[in-house]
Amino acid sequence: MKRILILVLSSCLLVFCASCKRAADPDEWQHKIKQAAELSTVQYTVQQIIAHSDESWQFLGNRKILLKYQAVIKAGINMENFDAESAKITVNEKAKTKTINLVLPKPEIFSYNIKPDCIEQIYKEVAWTRTDYTSEERDKIITQGEIQLKNDAELNEMIMKDARLNAAKFFEMILLQNGFTTVNITFAK
Repeated sequence: MKRILILVLSSCLLVFCASCKRAADPDEWQHKIKQAAELSTVQYTVQQIIAHSDESWQFLGNRKILLKYQAVIKAGINMENFDAESAKITVNEKAKTKTINLVLPKPEIFSYNIKPDCIEQIYKEVAWTRTDYTSEERDKIITQGEIQLKNDAELNEMIMKDARLNAAKFFEMILLQNGFTTVNITFAK
């Protein structure tokens, strides 16, 4: 009987303690934001075709190749550059509102990844007087394709736009869950 009574009392105490809310840490939002570290907010899979023609030795015959590959591009925000002190919080007790103006770091592209198993040869023409493409030559051609991706201003701007939009939505959700009624997010220049 004693055991049952002790078990019931300890269960009630456990339920009581679990139902008590702890006081909310006013800086809890800062901890949650800083935990994001390098936050990837967008991932693009781009398929590209790159052509190469070796015309320097054309008098010996043609040597052409056409390669198709997929590149995975990840972009987001590096929260190591986030300054929590720049956040401006306004509390209106009368209207029961809590507003935060937050400046997030500028989005950046984290990686361009071309997986070897996503490279496919579409076309190849090599005259019998010429040597075939070596693995090193194919790697150089793919590297040229990666450089073209990195220098594609239109693609990169589209990725940055989506990275900003997704980051703003993500942090707005976190801050609304932490008691803010209005969240205004801008990005560093």
